Formats: sequence, C-alpha cells, structure tokens
Amino acid sequence: MKIEKTTSFSADLKVDEEAPAYVTFSGSVDADGKPNVNFYISDMAIYMAHTNEFMAAFTEFQTEVFDYSNEMLKGSSAVETGV
Repeated sequence: MKIEKTTSFSADLKVDEEAPAYVTFSGSVDADGKPNVNFYISDMAIYMAHTNEFMAAFTEFQTEVFDYSNEMLKGSSAVETGV
C-alpha cells in the first residue's frame, strides 16, 4: 500500500464577511512538491462586478501555494544534494 501525502489550501472570496462566497479557491502541494491551484465561481454576476478583487485574491492564493511548493522543493533539493 502506498500512502500519498498532500498539503491542502482553501479560501473563499466574499464581498463582505456576511455575504456568501462568490469564488472558492482550492490548492494542494503533493509529496513531490508539485503545486495544483483551482477556483470555482459560484456567482458569476458578483464575480463580473469584482474582477479586480478576484484577480488580486487569486494572485495572493497562487503565491501562497507556489511559495509552499518552492520551500518543499528547496528542502528536498538540499537533502538530495547534501547542501
């Protein structure tokens, strides 16, 4: 049996704290350090009215996932090279 390890990320984008999420972000980094980022738009009208906010949030989310992946890869590279 092979057990796969992943690290998961998720975030909801809302107009305000009381409003329902209009976008859900999800991401993961697998045991090999490979990142995966996705989003789901649940309310297209709100999304269309807030595309700048969406792009800023998506960039922030991607950065978080990819930074984590890069740190994992640096760590595994140091182990492999002995650096």
